[in-house]
Amino acid sequence: MRVATWMMVGLMVSLGAACASSEEKKDDGKAKLKAAQDEVAAAEKAQDVAKLKAICETEGHLAGTMACRSATGIMIKNQDMDQLLSDCAAQNRYATNESCKAGTDLFKQRFEKLTTPCGNVSKVWESHYKFFKSGKLQAAQADVLTHFVKRGLACGQGDVVFGAMITGSQGGPALKAAAEGDAPLRRVLIQFLRANPKTPFGNDLRKGSMIFEALVGANKVGDCAEFDQFAKEADERYIHQIWAPMFAKTKCVAAAKTVATLLDARASQRRIDGCNLLAEMGAKKMMKKMKKLTKKDRTVVDQGGKKVYTVRKACAEAFVKLKKM
Repeated sequence: MRVATWMMVGLMVSLGAACASSEEKKDDGKAKLKAAQDEVAAAEKAQDVAKLKAICETEGHLAGTMACRSATGIMIKNQDMDQLLSDCAAQNRYATNESCKAGTDLFKQRFEKLTTPCGNVSKVWESHYKFFKSGKLQAAQADVLTHFVKRGLACGQGDVVFGAMITGSQGGPALKAAAEGDAPLRRVLIQFLRANPKTPFGNDLRKGSMIFEALVGANKVGDCAEFDQFAKEADERYIHQIWAPMFAKTKCVAAAKTVATLLDARASQRRIDGCNLLAEMGAKKMMKKMKKLTKKDRTVVDQGGKKVYTVRKACAEAFVKLKKM
């Protein structure tokens, strides 16, 4: 009985000590939080962004969040575009959606201001392109590029828009937005093609495809025959990858002769594509030329021990499809 009593007493003493220790820890935590909050308030009063960022990175949720928001607020107030974009790109704890948006907006505002008058567009693009290369714009890059493209088009700067801003790896969303909006994409493109008739996009054929995909998607190709004047002067690569697909999608039978030049291509796949594209666009006037390939094309491959005339087969299927139209 005495042993049990002493054990009970010991347990109660231990519990009391634990409770006291817990209370002390709570008090200590409150004191530390109060000290951190006071530190944030002092740094905010002093507009010390560096100090606030340091607190943001090291303190717990409450004080840390306060410091993060305060640092962002000061940078936005001071319109510190470079730092906001740098933080956004680095995905630091203090890089909030708000700071990324603010940095992007400031970037666009600066560009708008600097490109008035329009003659400055090319120079300003060159000086600001470093942000694209650095990756500072991250998720906002497409939005900012759209802004650049629309401004360039509004200024009629086709060389800058199609020659520099748009590449085969970036620019799809910007072109789509420009085509769907009121930007004069088609008009500026025609001007650009007149100045660069044969190989306007150099070796970056994907760029040309993206531009026409945007126009076709927005149903703003207009008179397709106007583009055929440039396609006629283009080399076979351009016809195969840019012009013929666009003419087929828009059912531009006026450009059938240009597309039909693919039937004489040396590469068998281009001859196959030529037949399929002519069928897609409904170019019945080219059926006679297609029929020759169904009978006389010499390309043959071995498929499981069997000789197959691939071009003849594909063009025969395209011929039947066209005949039924």
